[in-house]
Amino acid sequence: MAHEQRLSLAAINITIHPHTSIRYVELIKHAAKTKEIIKIRGTSHGLLNGAYNIKRGKPEEGIEGEVSKFTQIDFNSRWLNTETSKEAVDDDVKKVVIPENLKPNYERFNYIFYPKKHLFVFQTYSSGGKQLSPNFMMKFLDSLFSLEKIKAHFNAVDLTIVPDKDSLNKIWKIPRIEKLVMTIKRPNPDDFDDEEQEYLEEMNSQNTREIKLEHSSISGRSITPNEKTRILARIAANNGVVSAKGKDQMNKPIEESTKAHPRVINRYYDSGSTLEAIAVREYSREFLS
Repeated sequence: MAHEQRLSLAAINITIHPHTSIRYVELIKHAAKTKEIIKIRGTSHGLLNGAYNIKRGKPEEGIEGEVSKFTQIDFNSRWLNTETSKEAVDDDVKKVVIPENLKPNYERFNYIFYPKKHLFVFQTYSSGGKQLSPNFMMKFLDSLFSLEKIKAHFNAVDLTIVPDKDSLNKIWKIPRIEKLVMTIKRPNPDDFDDEEQEYLEEMNSQNTREIKLEHSSISGRSITPNEKTRILARIAANNGVVSAKGKDQMNKPIEESTKAHPRVINRYYDSGSTLEAIAVREYSREFLS
């Protein structure tokens, strides 16, 4: 009997310079070896757990592991004694003995990293109904790659949540675009078509890491993007962010952003015959096309 299990995946585009596949492999493996616990929000923490080659001896074909999410207990915080409904006294708190290496509320989310495309694909929904948002993963990876022990080897690491393929169209469909902002983080030039290369070469020739372009419309008019602007928007959508403000048909304010619409792939697999990690391997490839 089939045991249908939901699987949801999202992805983050990781960019470093120089940008060879081996450098990307080294980045992920180095980050996993640090075993650094990263605080995300409140008591929620994360750990990049493992970085294993999918194919033996061929790390450039893909690396897999998991992101572990758990609660980090602050033993210096105040404790409640539920029997007295009062703050626990020091003698009571001293009775609490939890080994430092044990963390409660553990949740695991598999990831696959494709060095050639520098895409970090991960679960946003795993077995047991556990969920992890793309924004949580973004904050986790940004904090992890910002560690001095990482920056010393790889300098700046830029991250972009892969947007839904229709995210730019949502912007272009705003009836009256009054403000258009595009932030482009220095991408890998081999990711784009020939018509886009010239804009990327300009960034390289000027040693520019990030460009922010802002368009404001003539009063009462709508911005009409030309081909150059549309090309820059495509680059920014996958290497930064595109956002717009304007008015809808009822003249009410409307805002759209590629960041607000991450690409999420929802699939189902038979958990009785297929391991979750194998299902992640299979469906993560959809992000490569």
